[in-house]
Amino acid sequence: MKERSFILPNSESLSCEATGLLSTMLNHPESDYHTAEELCTFFKRDSLSAIRQALDELAHYGYVIEVSGSRYAINKKRILEMKIV
Repeated sequence: MKERSFILPNSESLSCEATGLLSTMLNHPESDYHTAEELCTFFKRDSLSAIRQALDELAHYGYVIEVSGSRYAINKKRILEMKIV
């Protein structure tokens, strides 16, 4: 069986919440390109405001971009700076 690799942010400046959201968006393609409301379905214990705060933080550091109104997607250019484990 082939071992699966994961992409992880290589930044100590991100909060735990932002790191978790980014890791999910990176490693589970079905969670990329969504609104904050849609991302809440992936994180049932987190509030909409927590998801929005994490998205704002990720956008601030350039890890996600806002596309098509309120949809967010991974900034694919930043993946090269991340680590694969």
